[in-house]
Amino acid sequence: MRKRLKINNLQAFLQELQKQATLIAPVKTDAGEREFRPVEQVADIVLEGSNPLRSPKEYLFPQMETLYTFHLQKDGKATLKETLHNEPQIILGIRPCDLHAIAYVKEFYSTTHQDVYVLEKWKHTILIGWACQNPLNTCFCTSVGNSPVDSKGADIMMAKTDSFYLVEVLTVKGKDLIEKIPSLLEDSPEADNEVLPSIQKQTESMIREKVDLLSIKGRIDSAYSSSIWKSYSDVCIACGACTFNCPTCTCFDSADLLETCQDGCRYRTWDTCQNYAFTLHASGHNPRATREARLRQRVMHKYQYSVEQLGLFSCTGCGRCTRSCPVNIDMVSIIKDIKEVVDHGEE
Repeated sequence: MRKRLKINNLQAFLQELQKQATLIAPVKTDAGEREFRPVEQVADIVLEGSNPLRSPKEYLFPQMETLYTFHLQKDGKATLKETLHNEPQIILGIRPCDLHAIAYVKEFYSTTHQDVYVLEKWKHTILIGWACQNPLNTCFCTSVGNSPVDSKGADIMMAKTDSFYLVEVLTVKGKDLIEKIPSLLEDSPEADNEVLPSIQKQTESMIREKVDLLSIKGRIDSAYSSSIWKSYSDVCIACGACTFNCPTCTCFDSADLLETCQDGCRYRTWDTCQNYAFTLHASGHNPRATREARLRQRVMHKYQYSVEQLGLFSCTGCGRCTRSCPVNIDMVSIIKDIKEVVDHGEE
């Protein structure tokens, strides 16, 4: 189902969304950047512009969250109370690369070991996508088989034209939401079928370059012993910025916090495979003691191991790893080198 929203009705539309649930969207920060945050005033929302550096992943998989609280009784037994967050929320302005990332995180946490904390939040979340018209020179979504207008994973997809916003309703959750605010939306004529293809063509023409990773999908392990890993790891400082800003990284650590002698909680925080201690054994042995091994693990997971496990690249081409790297390690350069090794071997 497709609808039109007039340009001058956007603010009213956003106000209606805010009435339905906690609204999360890109807002301008004091530093002049855009960041996904719970919206206080809809006038603060800035939907146009480049993708924020921090992805909306944290509203489904928070950087830090309490899993459960516990109380130790006098008889030595413990009572547990799980902390599940099921408040309704709407995340607005999600670019297709981040829609793919959220779909990957959901898939990852729905397979062998289901993560009730992520899945419960997702169940009460409505995702509103936003067709990308402002790619950065670090973007490479087309290299991993994605598109700047792909609506996969969205409940509603929006796209801006000169005179209106196209609103495409894709799921039951999206339909239920739109039915609550019908007066602002108009029927979409057949001519609107060309809106997304037109945006796609324009945006893809602005993407720096395309590396055909799909042609070597499932074969990237042949680059495992390549010297390329050392050439990049010699520059890497193992700060972990690439992983903390990655919308598909799922690693976390958990710990217990005692607030009193009887009461406490178990919480988890994001962790990174680029940290030396991430794989450090209690014996002192570390199977990934070098930066080279850790950088290779991160890249191989994105393009090989996740393909083996889920059939998906766990990279969406958003370019955040490159944007956040303090020593300018460029993921596009890495995947170009990988493809060269896989296709032609190493001299």
